[in-house]
Amino acid sequence: MQQESGQKHDVSCATIDDCAFIAQGTLNAERGHLNYGMWDFMFNGGITSDNKISDEMIMKCLQKSVETIESSILFYKNFFIARSTTTGESVGTLSVWNSPVSLHSTIDSMKDIMQSILGWNEEQYNESKKRLNFLLDASGWKDVPEEIFDNTLYIETMYVCRSHRGQNIASSLLDVCINEAKKPKYDASRIFLMCAIGNDKAKKLYEKHGLSVVAYHNHADTYEALGISGFHIMTMDLEK
Repeated sequence: MQQESGQKHDVSCATIDDCAFIAQGTLNAERGHLNYGMWDFMFNGGITSDNKISDEMIMKCLQKSVETIESSILFYKNFFIARSTTTGESVGTLSVWNSPVSLHSTIDSMKDIMQSILGWNEEQYNESKKRLNFLLDASGWKDVPEEIFDNTLYIETMYVCRSHRGQNIASSLLDVCINEAKKPKYDASRIFLMCAIGNDKAKKLYEKHGLSVVAYHNHADTYEALGISGFHIMTMDLEK
């Protein structure tokens, strides 16, 4: 889809063969800029929780959702993949979604997966769902103006393998995402994302690509849930 002169990677839409990498990248992306990732919170509870669902089991649940659940933000068709042009290995990923796909539809779609893989009963699943609702509030979704979601493409996560950082892979993923957002598949007029306060490197990268901070979310619940002080709410209007 995109390869600039001199680059050692290119970016394209994900395929079914990328599902294991997407699941791993999704888990690592959350942990990379937060002290405690969203999926850790959903499966295991808060930072002080005694729950101990292993990474292996979380990965199994995530990968099953990536492979099979079209109503999930994790579905592989919502991802762009950066690949090394020398080895062909996947080295980075970026995920997007727009309505009607959402975090709520994702957790609803994972009920059978959690029950099958983790052996959870209805009560355990409902507790996980409560944690997600708390997390959404703590993350500042109530602070986002409703009009932002009109014709908007939301960037959920971005991850670059540690061994390939410093090669402009994140910039390439963002460039492709912004270009694709304007096309009929998404037909978006705006890009929207939430950047953790304190993740200055990512914030500068987003600003370099045209996004700007339009609001902040800072609440005690955010620290309780994720161990950070809050989020920058960032958007960019698209010219078609």
